[in-house]
Amino acid sequence: MCGKGRSKVARDGWMERLTSETTFHDVCELHGQSKKKYFCLQCHWAICRQCCYHQCHDHEVLKVARHQRDPDMVVRVAALERFVNIMNIKTYMNLGKEVIYLNPRKEGNRIEESYEVGCRTCHMRIGYPKKPFCSLACSLQDLHGVLPSTASSSSNPPLQSQHHNDHTNKNKTIFSCFSSQ
Repeated sequence: MCGKGRSKVARDGWMERLTSETTFHDVCELHGQSKKKYFCLQCHWAICRQCCYHQCHDHEVLKVARHQRDPDMVVRVAALERFVNIMNIKTYMNLGKEVIYLNPRKEGNRIEESYEVGCRTCHMRIGYPKKPFCSLACSLQDLHGVLPSTASSSSNPPLQSQHHNDHTNKNKTIFSCFSSQ
């Protein structure tokens, strides 16, 4: 499952893979009852806590959660902003933590009036003009001009990387499975 030969946070395509992943919170095929609640940034896979411990223990991961009021997936801002610039994406609160949606909300409202503020990509009502996107996927779609799942995985990262160079973090995992997220 995990590519042990990959460098720290392989930059090609991980955001597209993160937003197109559909197995979050499914049961892990390798570990029975464990649910896939993490995304390995080196391997580009949804993984469970046991996979984190056994296969990806030295990799950087993001914890992916369901929003408390809808079935859509979110990632904590504090975790994601370590790797990419998310300043243009609308943030929300989930269980007292600031989060962003991976994809447009399935049960959200679309703008209907010209005076309402909506996502520049999907027209989801967001009500805050300084943050033109409702989700990471919409931001990627705007930059690539295509849906993230069809974007080329060999392209450069679409958002400005904020990851420090590999030499300064050689023995330090920025965000591991066992950090408090």
